[in-house]
Amino acid sequence: MPEWKGNVPQGVGTLIIQAAEPYGVMVDRTAGNELNVFGSYSTAEGQLKQEQEKRLLQTKQVGDTFYVILGDIPRHLVFDNSRNALNVTVAAPVNLKVIVRDNYGNVVTR
Repeated sequence: MPEWKGNVPQGVGTLIIQAAEPYGVMVDRTAGNELNVFGSYSTAEGQLKQEQEKRLLQTKQVGDTFYVILGDIPRHLVFDNSRNALNVTVAAPVNLKVIVRDNYGNVVTR
């Protein structure tokens, strides 16, 4: 999947990670101000098309909140109906409040 790396913008205090399958998201806490998002996906047909892969990771800042939005693997491409076809690690600065939620707003972890 595409990787994202950058400094957390000044004034951001909350990181929201949103995913259709949030149980495939691991959050690690790091020193410094850099945010890293990386991971892998598995499908029954191997690699996704480039335009599909681009939709797996989007970022957006709104006010004092930074969003990491994780897309979903199309169900017909998921190998063996695995629920967590997308496995993502987010290395976030320890000073950020981190919320992981599903696409319906249900919080999985804080």
